[in-house]
Amino acid sequence: MKIFDYADLGGKFSWDYSRLGVTPESDGITPIAETNKSIEMGDVLVIDDIAYTVSSMSGKGDTYYAAYVVKMKNQDIFICNKEPVDQNYKSEITCPYCGYEIESWEMDDEEDDYECGNCGSTFSYQRHVTVEYCSQPKYKAVAKRL
Repeated sequence: MKIFDYADLGGKFSWDYSRLGVTPESDGITPIAETNKSIEMGDVLVIDDIAYTVSSMSGKGDTYYAAYVVKMKNQDIFICNKEPVDQNYKSEITCPYCGYEIESWEMDDEEDDYECGNCGSTFSYQRHVTVEYCSQPKYKAVAKRL
């Protein structure tokens, strides 16, 4: 399987190639790696000491010939085995392993384990709710002068 970095595609997407049955090589783009190993969506791949996640694949049926990867935000966790840090008080649930932000409004209120769809790591999350109020002027009271 040939592996292509999305950053090299010049704004194109995997389907721009798969619908034509070709790979980015037809545009002169060289794959960053090639392997016979089994690769699946969401796998973390380390290629030349850079961590990537598989975000798309092209093929026919169950046979894939190309994988498209995105460089991960948190390189040190997968390259240097550093411990991830808590991701506190963010507007979206953020994977502490890869840094991927999940559209949080769709998530359950339950505080449960969650498997990141981007890197396959498991983490837990909690929802913190803050109530704030806004006020706007409408009518000023008439003051009685004494």
